[in-house]
Amino acid sequence: MANIPQAGVILIAAGQIFTATTTSGGKYNYGSVFEFSASGQMTLSTAFLAGADGESPDAPLFFELPRAIFGTTFQGGNGLGTIFPR
Repeated sequence: MANIPQAGVILIAAGQIFTATTTSGGKYNYGSVFEFSASGQMTLSTAFLAGADGESPDAPLFFELPRAIFGTTFQGGNGLGTIFPR
């Protein structure tokens, strides 16, 4: 199954850009958050395991100083979705 981007990107002071979310793909195919460096290097930042960990993140990420990033999943967490830190 292909990665399906769901939201925009956020830029943080360190010069890294985080794609908001993909609802599928990633290490376990339950969605992911990717990190891009200023040079264009992409790394997997968060991979979801499903169940209590959550799956299918589908909303923009939230950034809180100094460098805390949070998001939400559509599924998992006893059927109610989850809030996750990156």
